[in-house]
Amino acid sequence: MPGARERPQPDARERERQAQRTLEVLEAEARHHRQRLALYNARMLTGKPSSPMRLEELKRVSAGADARLVHAKAERGRADQPAGSSGPRA
Repeated sequence: MPGARERPQPDARERERQAQRTLEVLEAEARHHRQRLALYNARMLTGKPSSPMRLEELKRVSAGADARLVHAKAERGRADQPAGSSGPRA
């Protein structure tokens, strides 16, 4: 497209800031879902109306949020390793 400007690629520091923000968001989401699950568990223990299906849904969502966070941390760890490095060896 003539005259269209290409968006500049972010530099290393900007990519690092974006990665950090992404991790912070994923950590907040995982914490939020763990807290919701804990509150619902407490609700069930007090005898208030609750649903086993809802509890399972909250467990599933919380596990998914935790898995996304673990995956993102692992990806970041791989990105932080120097090229050609396969990590610690025993």
